[in-house]
Amino acid sequence: MMIEQQSPQYWDDLILSSSKKESKMQSQTLELTAQKLQQQLEKNKEFNHEYMMRIQRSQSDHREQYISEPHEEQYEEGEQQKTYLNKLMEEFNSTYSPKIKRPCCQPKSYDMPRQQQKKILEYSKEEVWNRLLEDKRNQLEQRENEKRKYIDELVEQHCTFKPIISDIASRRNTDQPVAERLYQDGIQQKKRKEQLKFDHINSEQFSFKPDISQINNVLKGEKQFMKPLYERIDEVMKKKQDELLLKQQVLQQQSDVTYQPKISQRSIQIAEQKQTSKSVVERLMEDAAIKLQKKINQKNEIQEKDECTFNPQINPTTKPVQQINQICQTQYLMADFMREKKEKLIQEFIKNSDITFKPQINKTSELIMESNEERIQENMSDKINRLGVKDYEKNQILKEQIQQAYYQQYTFKPQINHISSIIAQKRSLDDLAYNPERQEKLNRLKEEQESKQSFSYYPQTKKSQQYQHVKSKYDKKLIKQNMEIEKELKERKIQDLKKQMQYQELKECTFKPITKQFQKDEEPLIQKVKGIENFFQNKENLKRKANQQTEREKELFHYELKYDFKNHLEKTKPEPFNITQQNNMNKRQLEEEAIQKEREQCTFHPKINQKYVFS
Repeated sequence: MMIEQQSPQYWDDLILSSSKKESKMQSQTLELTAQKLQQQLEKNKEFNHEYMMRIQRSQSDHREQYISEPHEEQYEEGEQQKTYLNKLMEEFNSTYSPKIKRPCCQPKSYDMPRQQQKKILEYSKEEVWNRLLEDKRNQLEQRENEKRKYIDELVEQHCTFKPIISDIASRRNTDQPVAERLYQDGIQQKKRKEQLKFDHINSEQFSFKPDISQINNVLKGEKQFMKPLYERIDEVMKKKQDELLLKQQVLQQQSDVTYQPKISQRSIQIAEQKQTSKSVVERLMEDAAIKLQKKINQKNEIQEKDECTFNPQINPTTKPVQQINQICQTQYLMADFMREKKEKLIQEFIKNSDITFKPQINKTSELIMESNEERIQENMSDKINRLGVKDYEKNQILKEQIQQAYYQQYTFKPQINHISSIIAQKRSLDDLAYNPERQEKLNRLKEEQESKQSFSYYPQTKKSQQYQHVKSKYDKKLIKQNMEIEKELKERKIQDLKKQMQYQELKECTFKPITKQFQKDEEPLIQKVKGIENFFQNKENLKRKANQQTEREKELFHYELKYDFKNHLEKTKPEPFNITQQNNMNKRQLEEEAIQKEREQCTFHPKINQKYVFS
């Protein structure tokens, strides 16, 4: 990284400003803590004064009561109060004895008769003083610890600023005195300034400044402290010369050796590149020039895009088409690339391999090879084309010739009618798929439905019980056909509505790109495989059998009818049955129920003479 050109005074000012800021922050924190401590001391003084006044009042009241009414019954209560007050005085004296003087008036203490005199023990003065001062010392230590904790809590509550410290500063020893630590920091700062000045002066001499990646930050160990390359060029060149001399000496020693191993072309290319490799400085210069050129090109492209104001809106339907075309192109190019690569590898393998084995072949195979000289020079793609396409076409031609020769034996040709000749004509797949007869029927049905919709009058029919015994002659097949036709019409209407919606949405789009239609090859290469026709025929037969089985099951088990759980609450009784037997009675009942449901919907009852009914 390059350092900006700055004067030495700039660095001095920067260091002084940083030290002043730190000293200001420290002084502010100390002032805040001192103010908090003063406030706390004043509060403690007021509390101590009030506490002493309360004790004096309680002692005076107790003394007056004791002198005025010395009854024997209240002797025990007075003794308890006395012990309680003595405890309070001891606690107060232990905590605040150096600050506050004792009151002048104290209650008189009457000596009580001792029931059991204890034996007098002999102790030294030091032991006695130590024993008496143990409690006092412990209390003083506890009080000092509590004060420290309280001060630390106050400082933490009021001091919100928490500076971010580096890992080096957190690990620094605080045992060292401040003067020595500051002195050492000043010496280190001077050294850094001198080093920065020296680097700045040296950097002005060199004009080339390459962009270095961030990998240098990751370097560890000896590489981190290694000198730059421009300072150790002489050492590197000396090392290279020494290595070349050693290699020459080794080659001279190995001149008597006759064995020369074979190496691949890839290793030969690598060795040539190393011999003719450029110096590090030239290579870095070239890389820098290439990167600059790329950046300039990118800037120019961005400027050209900014100048273009027109941004066309593309139809969303064209986007997937473009993506599919791009994918197809990439796959086609990849396939060509892989094919060429395989051919090159095969040719290189054949050239490099030392093939010694030569098999003995038959005379017929020799004649075939001599007659077909093209096979010797053909590639893998030509061989695949010959075996996959041409041989299949030859086999088909041979089959047709054999069939013609076989059917030429039979001379009898029956005479058929003109209609049967039309029926016997061969039809292509397109004719079978189009089916114009079906289209005519659909058009006719459309016209009938449109004519029915034009009628405004719809008579209401009434059901009569007079003609319930008459059976209808409607075909179920026609009903199914009508249902299918209605479904198709609905689907077409939905498609028409979708097209209208798309057309209205596309009206707003002004941009209409010119697209190229995909032109199919006139004679596409079809690679036919043996056994495909039989496979598809077997597949169709299996589908047909499955459909027939499902239809039979529907007729037998009547899946359309739902089971009524409310009316049929009895348990099922297992009984023997045969699937092949058909119950015609159940079928008739179901047919009659369906006819009755249809008749219930009819409300129109025409008036007919009875003659026509019974005739």
